Amino acid sequence: MGSKEIHIVFAPLPEEDRDSESAAHEFALRTAEKFRNEFGDNCFRLEITHLSKWNMASITDKCTTDDSVKAINRIVVLLISCGSDGSVHRSVRKTTKWLKEQEGKIESVAKTTCLVVLMGHSVCKTSAEQMNDQVFSSGLRLAKALQNTFSLSESLPTATAPASLLRTQVEIEAPEDKFDCWLESWTKVLTAQIDT
Repeated sequence: MGSKEIHIVFAPLPEEDRDSESAAHEFALRTAEKFRNEFGDNCFRLEITHLSKWNMASITDKCTTDDSVKAINRIVVLLISCGSDGSVHRSVRKTTKWLKEQEGKIESVAKTTCLVVLMGHSVCKTSAEQMNDQVFSSGLRLAKALQNTFSLSESLPTATAPASLLRTQVEIEAPEDKFDCWLESWTKVLTAQIDT
């Protein structure tokens, strides 16, 4: 079994000055706890980083299965807060632009699994449903650029894996309602992938 890297990357709402008070940061800590419980502390490096400080180029390094170099299984979870008006942190737009510029330049990253969680902040169920497309539009552009750049469909562990993109309204849906089940499904799939 190769070593594991888990990158949990979050982007809070634009107006949130302190990361520790953001839903994106809270979900990042929740994700880290789940992975630690699932994989233990052995044989992996886990980092939680603000999207503006994360070096995305670090996941483009070539992986090798040569006997002398252990392959690295990378798991990247992007947690993006999306305002009720569709606003996102400026780092989301910058990352989307960078990804679009990399299309066709990055070789296959077969050992990297990228997961994206878009967290809407609508406070009313009716408006959340009516404004769904607007709320998640910037986050969906990032997810699409990520998919185009890294050919995510080829990197998914199995054909029966859950969707690599989750949309949730964090102000009206408790994490236990949607997020935790989705993350639990992924940890099972990833555990099986890493152990093979």
